[in-house]
Amino acid sequence: MRIEDIDKEFQEINRSLKDAEKHFGEGNYPQAENLYKRALELVENCYGKEHGETTACLTRLAETYYAQHKFSELIPVYTRLWIQKENSLGASHPEVASLLFKLAKTYEKLGMLREAEQSYKKALSVDQLELKHSLLAASILESFSKMLKHVTGRFDEAKILDERSRDLRNKQTSEFKDNILKQLALSNQQDDSAKVETAELDSELKAIDEETTDFTGKSKIRNLRNYLADETIEKKPVAKQKKILLIAVPVFMSLLIVGMIFALNTKAGKSILATINNSINNSHQKTNVDTTPKAPPSITYKTLDDYEQVKVEENGKAIAMMRGNTINGNWTIVDKTISIKYDSGKKKLVFSQLDDRLTNSQGKTYYGPDCLELKLVPIMREYATFAQKYYQKNNVYPKAFPQYKNPFSGQMQGPIKTDLLPIQPLAMTLNEFSVREDTINQLRNWDSASRQIPGAIEIHHFPAGPEGDAIYIRASDRSGTLLRGSDPSKAFVIQVNQAYIKS
Repeated sequence: MRIEDIDKEFQEINRSLKDAEKHFGEGNYPQAENLYKRALELVENCYGKEHGETTACLTRLAETYYAQHKFSELIPVYTRLWIQKENSLGASHPEVASLLFKLAKTYEKLGMLREAEQSYKKALSVDQLELKHSLLAASILESFSKMLKHVTGRFDEAKILDERSRDLRNKQTSEFKDNILKQLALSNQQDDSAKVETAELDSELKAIDEETTDFTGKSKIRNLRNYLADETIEKKPVAKQKKILLIAVPVFMSLLIVGMIFALNTKAGKSILATINNSINNSHQKTNVDTTPKAPPSITYKTLDDYEQVKVEENGKAIAMMRGNTINGNWTIVDKTISIKYDSGKKKLVFSQLDDRLTNSQGKTYYGPDCLELKLVPIMREYATFAQKYYQKNNVYPKAFPQYKNPFSGQMQGPIKTDLLPIQPLAMTLNEFSVREDTINQLRNWDSASRQIPGAIEIHHFPAGPEGDAIYIRASDRSGTLLRGSDPSKAFVIQVNQAYIKS
């Protein structure tokens, strides 16, 4: 091949990748998919199937598949990436475990529970995963436990996984706190002007309330760096204040005595005395004001399907789980816009902060731990479990469902239930089947025009749809629009298919 032809091929690869990135960022996933496929073909011809550039292109193609919920196409891509990583990095590398984790989640989405369980177990069997990569191991354990509980009903096995995950989280938090305490002690020794004893500081820090749950929960470690900074600011001026007081107190007392004598004979003197008295009272009030610095806790924001999470920590660090990838970076906030820079500052994620939640340019919503929308999800799952158990016992779904407490109104109410007309699958024409499939898509697709009261839960029974006798559960957010997961084009739906539950 001539040099000109090679150069032309390189230019076409770069152009395809650049255009694909642009379309992906704009949410035009089908066009991005076509461009990544074209780039993959060119890269394979140029570098070979095992090259790092080929792997990178495959990874981006997988992301476009996931964004479109093309889980069937994801399986061979993730399998190929897993084998490549295992061959190049070794079976004990954390990236191998990460890809097996993605593979397990994809199998789970497709309802291939046996394959999902095998992939989860392979991921957890990676050598020294829990010892050296506790964050990844804890995420895998939590996801595996969730599948066992909500899909297969194996609660005893899930409990063991939860305990392992909890131990890893607690260990991780303990190590983080110990590291911060050491840094604080070192800073305290170096700052002679602060005059803060290390033992006293350690005692104060250990008294700070600390509560730790899982990665998706409510870590409440204080901002210890800010705590030290605030304490230093308060204590630095003490020596100067003492010098000022030694001079000011005698002068003030002299003026006070003169003023009291003067006040006995004149109205002006009485006015001066009253002013002095008010100044003394105000100084006492200011002295009694609680100036203890109150640092905000760390916060984890997550999508309703738990597939994407953003954790911002007090020390400026951030951890994001995006489409199965773990991103570590540093965050800043300006005018309620949070930016997370990663990859040595070359890339960044941008979110808008709306009270207790975050949104991005693609329309995804990441909910904080106190969002009332998060309280709807366990209620929806309870309804799904209730329907599943009822079906297993009676071979039909229940006609009525119990009431629930609406987290937005605080009132007890029942779900909104609809029954689609039953049609026997054997008697269904191709046109009727197509209509049924369109109905399912309407239930799954997010539509801003579809509105209910805030906190409403809908239960749609499909006796003979394309996916069999099924129930679809969805709900409305604080504005009355449908809840969404990590795919902003889809409503967050929990589906019950007789023997299993999926979302």
